[in-house]
Amino acid sequence: MQKRILLVDDEASIRRSLSMGLAQQGYDVELCENGLDALKKIETYNSNNISFDSILLDINLPDIDGIKIGQVIKEKYPDQVLIFISGYANSANMDDMKNMEYTAFVAKPFAATEFTEKYEEIMSTMVVPEKEVKTSKSTIESKYALIKIDKNADFFEVSRNLYFMDNVVYCDAI
Repeated sequence: MQKRILLVDDEASIRRSLSMGLAQQGYDVELCENGLDALKKIETYNSNNISFDSILLDINLPDIDGIKIGQVIKEKYPDQVLIFISGYANSANMDDMKNMEYTAFVAKPFAATEFTEKYEEIMSTMVVPEKEVKTSKSTIESKYALIKIDKNADFFEVSRNLYFMDNVVYCDAI
């Protein structure tokens, strides 16, 4: 059976070169350019009893922080193989990633052939646990809030604090 990979990266050139390199190695690669589309695709596939063998997730995405998406994925699908990729990782990112059970981190830039070799190496060292049937189900909820702030408050500081709150995946100021 062909292995299925979800590649989430906002750079079209990365998506194109990695998907071609992985496809040449026999992988079925699904592409997403942002975090919300990735979450929707994962939900759609799982609702049809199809899962991804691994998810390659960029840390810096245009809509949602990749680490927060990774946390949502690992909470809902704890056995999911999650490989972070980034050219902009910093110590704060690495600290956030230590708190979750991700599989690997690969630093950009890399050539597609170099990455496929690294990916094969990562996957060959993994022990695949037997999947157990879960009786409880996590839920993702959307909530909207109207927040009025003092006209002298620092809008960007308030937005940043809301965005990086625990259990907040996406916060948009309009």
